[in-house]
Amino acid sequence: MTSDAQLVAVRSNWWWSHVAVVLWTIVLDLFLLIGGSLNLTQTASLLALQAWLFVFLTFTIAALFGFYYDAREIQDAGQEWKPTWWMYIVGSFIVTPLLTSALYLFQRYRHVGIRYRRWQVGPSERVTDG
Repeated sequence: MTSDAQLVAVRSNWWWSHVAVVLWTIVLDLFLLIGGSLNLTQTASLLALQAWLFVFLTFTIAALFGFYYDAREIQDAGQEWKPTWWMYIVGSFIVTPLLTSALYLFQRYRHVGIRYRRWQVGPSERVTDG
């Protein structure tokens, strides 16, 4: 892309699904690490773990859709970076959604940036609101 070309801002909020997967996995891991020291009964621990895993599954399914829809928004905005969304989905089944979501967020930050309302973090290019 030429230096005088203006880029259209990527208006997608699907990256939030990847943030949810990463944060929820960290919270789940902390729960598993300190769960024994909370003196909960085994039944209460299993019920809590099932609830947390259900939410994790919901976030993971949203992240799988998020790979596709966020990549479409990035492509429609005319950005140079073209994420290979299907590789992130396959990788989620091979490795873990935590790793693929964290990698996707990092790559999105590097190439397009992360935008939330008027707040933008990432590459400082001339961007129009289109």
